[in-house]
Amino acid sequence: PPLVHCPPHEEVHCDTPYDPDNLSLVFGYATVTDDCGATVTDTIIDELNQCNVGKLTRVFTATDEGGRSSTCKQIIYFDNPD
Repeated sequence: PPLVHCPPHEEVHCDTPYDPDNLSLVFGYATVTDDCGATVTDTIIDELNQCNVGKLTRVFTATDEGGRSSTCKQIIYFDNPD
């Protein structure tokens, strides 16, 4: 099966700018290793409140041409220390 490697977990200020449609620009990309070729998709679990405090969980799934898959998670914590 493919091996998917997530970017590291992050903790950022709630005012950190990011594009919700392209989190990879700010928070990194997953990589995959597989002998048969694989594609990576990501699913976002949004647990941010109205003040943008909480967390986003990115679940990356790598699937190879044989239909085998593996997953990993990146958690991005948004806080407001003020």
